[in-house]
Amino acid sequence: MCYAYRNFVALHNGLFEAMQWYNMYKSNEHLQATEGVVSVLFQVLDAYDLLEEQKIHIVRMFRGFLQGFLSIESHDGFGNSLTVDDTFDFSLKVFLNGIHSLQGGNTK
Repeated sequence: MCYAYRNFVALHNGLFEAMQWYNMYKSNEHLQATEGVVSVLFQVLDAYDLLEEQKIHIVRMFRGFLQGFLSIESHDGFGNSLTVDDTFDFSLKVFLNGIHSLQGGNTK
């Protein structure tokens, strides 16, 4: 899912930029579109043994990570010898390992 979103941004950068700054509460249509995307994230998290509060935190973190990373990448803001692909892969592994550690209601 993350790789598909990253590919979408690479192919449709202008649309991605427009999506970042719209107000989802401005209209019912905007709110429904946002809720549709977020509901998919919650459905993915249903496969894990997590508390509802944890799922909300994870969805917020996930959206923040993807929006931030892809925004920086789309503006060529990463610059050192490591490939951006490697950093993206590493970030997702860290994120997923964190989710796994929370299973069963673990808050530590």
